[in-house]
Amino acid sequence: VTTVRQAVVVLGLKTVRSMVLTIWTQSCTDRARSPLEVQLQKQMFLHGLSVAVLAGQIGRKVSIGIEEDCFVGGLLHDIGRVALISEDAEAYKAQIADPVEAGKGSPEDLERQVWGFDHAELGGELIETYHLPAFLARTVAGHHHTKLNIKDDPVQAAVALGNSLAADMHVSVIKHMTSETYTDAREYFGLLDDEQYLAFMQDCRERINGILAELA
Repeated sequence: VTTVRQAVVVLGLKTVRSMVLTIWTQSCTDRARSPLEVQLQKQMFLHGLSVAVLAGQIGRKVSIGIEEDCFVGGLLHDIGRVALISEDAEAYKAQIADPVEAGKGSPEDLERQVWGFDHAELGGELIETYHLPAFLARTVAGHHHTKLNIKDDPVQAAVALGNSLAADMHVSVIKHMTSETYTDAREYFGLLDDEQYLAFMQDCRERINGILAELA
């Protein structure tokens, strides 16, 4: 296996998922160049893992066959933001995170003002660069889209909704960040009912904590 694409084909997404989880947790501390970057990347990992679990369980409601695709899509959905933080954590905090927390705009709008593109666009390009499956590039690039094609692209819909639900868990590198509610997607995946929603979120929290315990 000499490329990421070959790894996906030969090893399968489930094994690649395990590899990504392990590598990411190690790189949080081993490759970071400052205490701030360590802090932000750890927050990014927790957010990515949370969205992965949420998206995987959302996808499972439609078909067990797409659960793994949704999990990997969720795990990688913010890879563009990870890259921006890796490039300059201090700049990302000062120019993006702090202004968002002060109510001065959305991360995507501020990113476009600073760099001319946002983290979702960058992430989609990075996925394509590594020749990963097209659905992953589409999912990563579109995880903030306000209009979701739920029936034709349930993986992207599950990841976008998972990213939205993660805000309810307060797991993000940026505090007080709002996201789309995706009412249609919640209805489609059976998460409009309060009791079902609370049970679903509790189950996902337990799954997240279980994975964290395995990685500790």
